[in-house]
Formats: sequence, C-alpha cells, structure tokens
Amino acid sequence: MPRLDLYLLGPPRIDVDGAPVKADTRKALALIAWLAVTSRTQQRAAAADLLWCDYPPSRGRANLRRTLYALRQAIGTGWLVADYDTLCLSESADLWVDLTEFRQLLGACKRDGHHTTVLCAVCAKAHARAVSLYRGDLLAGFDIRDSQAFDEWHRSEGEGWRLEMIGALQKLVGWHSAQGTAELALSHARRWLHLDPLNEGAHRQLMRLYAAQGHRAAALYQYRNCVQLLREELGISPEERTRALHHSIVQGKRISLAPHL
Repeated sequence: MPRLDLYLLGPPRIDVDGAPVKADTRKALALIAWLAVTSRTQQRAAAADLLWCDYPPSRGRANLRRTLYALRQAIGTGWLVADYDTLCLSESADLWVDLTEFRQLLGACKRDGHHTTVLCAVCAKAHARAVSLYRGDLLAGFDIRDSQAFDEWHRSEGEGWRLEMIGALQKLVGWHSAQGTAELALSHARRWLHLDPLNEGAHRQLMRLYAAQGHRAAALYQYRNCVQLLREELGISPEERTRALHHSIVQGKRISLAPHL
C-alpha cells in the first residue's frame, strides 16, 4: 500500500508516496482534515451536518457519498473506512499526519513524568521537532465558504493547536535562555510573539534577550512596540514587570538571559 501524508498545520496538503495530490472539491479536503483532527470514528450524519449544515439531511448524505467518492479517487482506496452509518481514517502504519506527530512529541515529556514547564535536553529536542512541524495555523488559508458549522469548528480547533504551539515555544525560549543559546531563544521568541502579539511575556523575553546580547536599541524598540500594541488593541499600559525591565535597560544595567516571563 502507498504512504499517505496529511499536512494540516499550515496550508493543507495531501501527499501520496511523496507526491502532492489534489481532491476534486474543497469539501473532500475538509472531510479528510476533520477525520484526521478528530482521530476517531464519526457518524455519517455528523459529517453531513458539519459540511452541509444548510441542506436537508437526505441531500447532505447524498453530497457526502459523492465527496467520499471524490476523495477515494484522489488518494486511492484503503485509507477511508466507511459503512452505512460511520466513517473514519484507517489506522494503517502508512498514514502520517503532522498534527498527530506534533502532539505526540509534546506529550512525550508529560508521559516521562517531567515537570510541565521545564524541559530536559531530550524533551527540548522533541519540542524543537514539534515546532518545526507547525508551518502555520490549522488549515491556514482554507475555508469552504458555505458551511458555518465547519468554519466554527475550524476556528475553535485551530485556536487549541495554536495554544499548544505557543506553550511549546515558551518552553523552548526558557530552555535556550538557560543554556545560553541566545540566537535560538530569539528565534523561538519571535515565533511566539508572532502567534500571540499581545502577550507581554513574549515582549519581555525579547527585550531581555536583545539587551543581554548588547542590542539595547532593539530592546527599547521592542518595549515601544509593546506599549503601542497594548494601548491600541486593549487600551491598557504595560505591567509593572515590563516597565521595570525597560527601566533597567534604560539605566544600562546588566540583563541576564535567564527567563523571567
């Protein structure tokens, strides 16, 4: 049997034996993404309600049958397991899903009984692999326009994966800061801030990293950017911790790489 790879963190893509394939309809791509994300057997009626919520149930089920056919035409047989009432993805070893590996890598640290906020070298490596899989938010740039139910599920589910990514980046920033690998800490901190631009902890960590490397102007610019964003988006001022760090940088005090979020 060929290998099926599903890339769902970022713009969605389906590969069969390393070659991209394209489903005939966006609903077909939405269906396989939903099955992969939920990772369990689903009722056909639930799939029809999700993708054709504005249609009568009989028409929704008929559309689902046609979509299943289109999906099988695109990816081949053996990947979809369906009967009269249910459907799911095969548990074949030749099926790989990026978000499944992403979550497994992040979960390994918890399974090993390590502290949830502090990484060891092994867990740091696993987290680095996980964040490399995150090309963007879940199904970035994808929508099916005529299904509010799917769009709502997409937004809610996507936020959960984004929060997992933010948590992983925050831990990697702490790990690399503690190890003194400032450039890697900066890279992860920038990604963290890109995903969560109103998070003062991310702003503070960037300020600290810039200042610790002697980039005082960059640290002060980061503070001004933080102040502006908080004022424009939330109508608030920075926290005392952020102002205190800014004052220390202005005063030319020595700033440690150690994370104080």
